[in-house]
Amino acid sequence: MPELSKLPPIPAPPPVAPTRCSSKLQLTEVVRVGATSVRLSGLAPLASAGSRVQLSSGDRHLGSARVRSDGTFSTRLANGADPTPTGRTVYQAKLGTKRSQGVRLARTLASLGHGVGGPDAVRLHLHLAGKPEQRLELRRQTGCGNGWSKIRKLRSDRTGDIALRLSRPAPGKGPAIYRLRVSGTKGPVSLPIVVRERVSG
Repeated sequence: MPELSKLPPIPAPPPVAPTRCSSKLQLTEVVRVGATSVRLSGLAPLASAGSRVQLSSGDRHLGSARVRSDGTFSTRLANGADPTPTGRTVYQAKLGTKRSQGVRLARTLASLGHGVGGPDAVRLHLHLAGKPEQRLELRRQTGCGNGWSKIRKLRSDRTGDIALRLSRPAPGKGPAIYRLRVSGTKGPVSLPIVVRERVSG
């Protein structure tokens, strides 16, 4: 797999921020961090900025995260990871009467983490379980509703790993939302990949 720092960033999308008209509550990332911690990230309605999303697994309350002004939220929860190697624990976000869909820690096409890919980009590392060197499509949400635009074809490496660099939208124009899916099939599909806008100044 090529080094993430050498991958050319995929250009930022046009000035459309899907979260500005969304009323959904959804988890966009469930990643194990170390042996016992898990990082949960997601999207909430913009009107809920400043509120706290409650995070749970079954009847077990794990913690909470504050909704940012752009509708995103994220937190690392100590002792929140599935204690079994199967990753079958299901996580859910709650905000008032809203409930997100449950998300399992173990997924066929899953994020392994993300980081800074330069001042204006985000680097992402994903893994596709099963057959290696699969063809995939990266799609970007084009606005409100379920519109998605295919923007790039790529392939996982011989271990199933996938590396991406995505440019951040300009200030006031984000976040941008992507999905990665296996080409020519109805699945598997990644959770939404959220790229927050650049910080002005």
